[in-house]
Amino acid sequence: ALVLMHDDALDRTTTGTGPVRDATWAEIAGLKLVDNDGRITEFHPPSLRDALRWADGRTILEIDFKRSARYETVIREIREEDAFDRVVLIAYTLAQARTLHDLAPEATISAGVDSEDELDALIAAGVPADKVAAWTGTREPRPALNRLLADRNVEILFGTLGGANSIDAQINETGDDSRYTDISATGVHLLATDRPVAAAEAIDQTRAAVCGVKAPS
Repeated sequence: ALVLMHDDALDRTTTGTGPVRDATWAEIAGLKLVDNDGRITEFHPPSLRDALRWADGRTILEIDFKRSARYETVIREIREEDAFDRVVLIAYTLAQARTLHDLAPEATISAGVDSEDELDALIAAGVPADKVAAWTGTREPRPALNRLLADRNVEILFGTLGGANSIDAQINETGDDSRYTDISATGVHLLATDRPVAAAEAIDQTRAAVCGVKAPS
């Protein structure tokens, strides 16, 4: 069974112990998730299939492959759920991007793009521009790069997540969620964040105000 788990071991984020790969799905499904403060929650670790079904109509999921997960197995499950419209497959190298596109030509591939040359290299590797979600980092959005990518029909992905020094952490500390709106205004299409509800609400409120309508409470 394909299970979602950040760590290779169960100890930090669940009530279980030991390597994930040594546990059965029945054992993992019976565990509870633990939050960042060590509190046991009411939630259980999800399977990939559970997450794909939950995301339908709600959000986009980035699929980050662990070494123990075969591309073919993950892609088959996504295809069985008809879920390519709500996932982005992460590639860290040109070779990975090419392999993922060959296995799932209908999928959007996230790959690092810092310049037009890097985009051209992806396209030369066989990944069409309209199937690229250009990962542009986590430091500061780059409007000039975003404009260049948008002109090439490429979706722009930026991350505010990343731990204690992340933009998410800075916004959480100040309480000023409007920074998500500022990031969106630089041309970012997809936002990778650990605070998805706050980010979505901030952006939706601004869009509603610009359109001259009252945002839902």
